[in-house]
Amino acid sequence: MQLGQARLRIAPVLRAARAAHRAFVSLVFCGVITALLAVVSGLHFWALVMGLWMFAAGVIEYRGAEQIRRLRPKVFAKLRLNQLLLGAIFILIGGWWMLQLKLGFSGHWIDRGLDQYKSTLLSGTATSGGARQVGGLTHLVREAMFLMLYVAYGSIVAFGLIVQGWMAWYYTHRGRQLRTYLDQTPSWIIDLQRSGHLG
Repeated sequence: MQLGQARLRIAPVLRAARAAHRAFVSLVFCGVITALLAVVSGLHFWALVMGLWMFAAGVIEYRGAEQIRRLRPKVFAKLRLNQLLLGAIFILIGGWWMLQLKLGFSGHWIDRGLDQYKSTLLSGTATSGGARQVGGLTHLVREAMFLMLYVAYGSIVAFGLIVQGWMAWYYTHRGRQLRTYLDQTPSWIIDLQRSGHLG
């Protein structure tokens, strides 16, 4: 009877271990991809920082999942901090990129590409009306591309606020549940669960 109740009560906490493991897989994968793209595209420093940070955060999630399975309540504070720091990185870097774009300090590669495209089109245009049309078209394309970049950077900020904020709350909640469980459960059951002999 006690064992069955213990399994039911600990199940939500153990689900946090699965959540941490999923976070480990996604963070390591996305971190490696982000870092590789940063290097291939000319070593964009802040993208590289973000990729490496995501990888490190993923490793922390992996270790945290193991500690959750061993019913170590202190790990939830580490996982909460890990998510808050990761969210702060997303917010700061995404916000910095948005500011740079707004002030005209980034996005020059778009202007260079459009200038080349514009000169190619103008080379085949003999009239001033055609030149105005080409200029208007490239201006619209430029505005659309800058808007898409701005939205992309903004989504990084939103991701840091919403996803990492929610994960930090989730770990806090599960940590409270584990502490309550440890206080109310006989030590022999806890020892069995920590040794892996009881699910």
